[in-house]
Amino acid sequence: VGYQVDFCSNSAVGNVNLSGVKLRDAFPAGAVVVSNGGATVSGNELVWDLGNQDLATLYAGKDYKTEFCISKNYTLRY
Repeated sequence: VGYQVDFCSNSAVGNVNLSGVKLRDAFPAGAVVVSNGGATVSGNELVWDLGNQDLATLYAGKDYKTEFCISKNYTLRY
């Protein structure tokens, strides 16, 4: 079964830069990770290290009032 998790900002206006960002998603006990999408598997959790998220870099060339997401995909087998 394929899954997607997203790290999103709905606008660059009023938001702040972030450092040391980690995106985490837990999966059910007994599931087997078929594809980790670049994450580290820790117990029943996938962890993506997104590093520093600078709004000026994320929104370069984009409308600052639009949503921007970083998406990660993974696959589990039950």
